[in-house]
Amino acid sequence: MKQKITFLAVSLLIGYQLLYAAPDVKSFVDGKRTNFSTLSHKKAKGLNMTISYPEGWVAKEGEKPNVVQKFVSDGGGGLEMSTIIVKSLPVPKDTKLTDDDLQEFFSDDNLKAMAPEGAKIFNSKRTKVEGLSGAMIEYLAKAERLGMVAEMYNLNYCFIYESNFVSVNFSVNGLPDSKIKIEDRIKDFRPIFLAMANTISIPDKWK
Repeated sequence: MKQKITFLAVSLLIGYQLLYAAPDVKSFVDGKRTNFSTLSHKKAKGLNMTISYPEGWVAKEGEKPNVVQKFVSDGGGGLEMSTIIVKSLPVPKDTKLTDDDLQEFFSDDNLKAMAPEGAKIFNSKRTKVEGLSGAMIEYLAKAERLGMVAEMYNLNYCFIYESNFVSVNFSVNGLPDSKIKIEDRIKDFRPIFLAMANTISIPDKWK
């Protein structure tokens, strides 16, 4: 019953935000989406996870070792992105973490350490992802590349499944001296990030 109430609350929240959302957000919720599975992916470390992303986004292979896949808006050329990261924990594969272990792992200090130094953290807390112990952190930070500085917004959901640390990160990247405020982009895309996060599924968990 509690799980149904939580799902209903999330659905109502997303539904309310859809009243003011961008058209591609509404199309995603209406079913115009593409499904992705990490099953058999060489970087997934055995994790079988599925997630849906908007029809107009493009799935790309991650360049870094632990980045399984990334999904980029605007046909692959946009400034909005979702990234799946899977890291093996430094424990034996069959180790079962206790509640105390998980509480320490997702402590306030450890969550804040996930954000870059100087980041403005809006929200960080423990939560459940697919019924698994996890956390979320939301922040705004400065990003520098090739001598240019721009703002970057991140909404990160992370959890532990078996011996893997899984992070599903959603981001909006600003442009230096852009007339388009990153706050407006966040307002447009945060609802779709929440809708995407709500599609995360771990099929093996329910076997």
